[in-house]
Amino acid sequence: MKIALAQINSNDDSARNLQIVTELVKEAASVQTELIIFPENTLFFRIGSAQVVRPLNIFDGPNQDMAMVRSLSSLAKDFKINIHLTTPVKDRTGDVVNGSVLIR
Repeated sequence: MKIALAQINSNDDSARNLQIVTELVKEAASVQTELIIFPENTLFFRIGSAQVVRPLNIFDGPNQDMAMVRSLSSLAKDFKINIHLTTPVKDRTGDVVNGSVLIR
């Protein structure tokens, strides 16, 4: 199995982070990588200590966050690659946790 370890300088702009992830996934897939692993806080990284963590919300119906997950899912399918990342996630109880996400 060919595995790629990606590095990304995430910030508080989730759309920007998603674009960088997309580019890195495509690059890894171009050399027949089967799994790409991203670092902690891939889709959102709090820049200022007073800033509120914006967790990925995947349990409360259709929203922008679910669109990001669908985008990554399509990317994984189209390029035949598994994507692993960690990012803050709002769980079913509303708590913010560090989520480990595998997209196949």
